[in-house]
Amino acid sequence: MSAIKKSIIQVFPSKWALNSAKVDYNAENPFLVKMGANIDEDPDVEELIKQYDSNINILFVGKDWKRKGGDIALETIDYLDNQGYKVDLTVCGCIPPIKHPKMINMLIINISQTIPSIINFINNKLFNTIY
Repeated sequence: MSAIKKSIIQVFPSKWALNSAKVDYNAENPFLVKMGANIDEDPDVEELIKQYDSNINILFVGKDWKRKGGDIALETIDYLDNQGYKVDLTVCGCIPPIKHPKMINMLIINISQTIPSIINFINNKLFNTIY
């Protein structure tokens, strides 16, 4: 008997996992619980404010734009841009359904043929990305 069948309730961090449990494993009592950062307390706003005098590079990695929250990434760069920050969004792994002037798309299909572009990306973008 599976763990899902033995449990009273099932908790999942994403709609995809919840739907998979229902369809693939016949979960009878699944719940979606958005799981965020593993921090005990919210930091003070003063701790979060930083001065940026150069470009902010945001890296989005994912095959499924919608499921991975691509729309949230776009909202974020729009918000930061409206606040006066210089910001770029680099997308790896998928083709976004929309175009955006601040978005750089780097779809990696065949890694053996794109090694120079990956090295260039790592040197120019990834090392300057905020995690």
